[in-house]
Amino acid sequence: MKKIFIAGRTIFSKKSFYQILINFFGLNFSSLKFISGINGLNLLTSLDNVPQTYIHFLNNILRLNFIILKILHKKYVLVLRFEKRLGSYRGLRLNLGLPNRGQRTHSNAKTARKRFFS
Repeated sequence: MKKIFIAGRTIFSKKSFYQILINFFGLNFSSLKFISGINGLNLLTSLDNVPQTYIHFLNNILRLNFIILKILHKKYVLVLRFEKRLGSYRGLRLNLGLPNRGQRTHSNAKTARKRFFS
C-alpha cells in the first residue's frame, strides 16, 4: 500500500477512485465523471495501481476546476452567517434551529422543535 496525496489529504487505502473522492466535501458523482473523463481513469480503478503522473494530474484538476474541502466549507459558513446577520427569513429560522427549506414542522422536524422549545 503506497501513500497518496490528493487535495491535501494523505490516503493509505486500496479503495477505488470513486470510493475515495466521493467522501471529499464538494464532489459528487457528476463531478467525478467529469474528472475521470479528463484524467482517462475508470471510476472503479484502484488508486494503488495508478502511476504517480496520473495522481499529479488529478491534483491539478481538483485545484484548478473545483472548490473543495475547507475553502468550500468556509464559503458555506460565511453565507449562513450573512443570512443570519441580514435578518432574512432563512436566517431567522437558522437562528431558531428550525428547518428552513420548506419542511413541515407540524409532523416532521420534531427533534429540531424540541431543541428550541424545551
